[in-house]
Amino acid sequence: MRIAFLTRWNATCGVSLHAELLCRKLSSMGYDVMVFAPRIKSASKDWHHRKIKVRDERWVKRIYDETTEVAYPIGGSIDSSILEADYDVLIVELYGRLPIMEFAKLADRIREKSKLIGVIHVGY
Repeated sequence: MRIAFLTRWNATCGVSLHAELLCRKLSSMGYDVMVFAPRIKSASKDWHHRKIKVRDERWVKRIYDETTEVAYPIGGSIDSSILEADYDVLIVELYGRLPIMEFAKLADRIREKSKLIGVIHVGY
């Protein structure tokens, strides 16, 4: 089974930690894992997103730009390459800077090819 995640990655935040724990465990269990992560330039504008690893794992593709907390839910962007990738399940880590309106434009086409799961991260 091929499992993809749309999430932060290798960063100092709970969203990233959650995804990293799941992805590494699923990979060790023999699943094919892939991660669609934010581009460093956009993610690093957030005070609690600091990249903690010099090089991403081979399964990580940085394909989206985050929005701002002020502009959310609009703003940001997602490459259409998420539609071309081959996966059976896409787990979306929903958080306050994910470009959710841009993702919504792609969601129906993603559902045609795979299962779609949302994990909501709310912090105050």
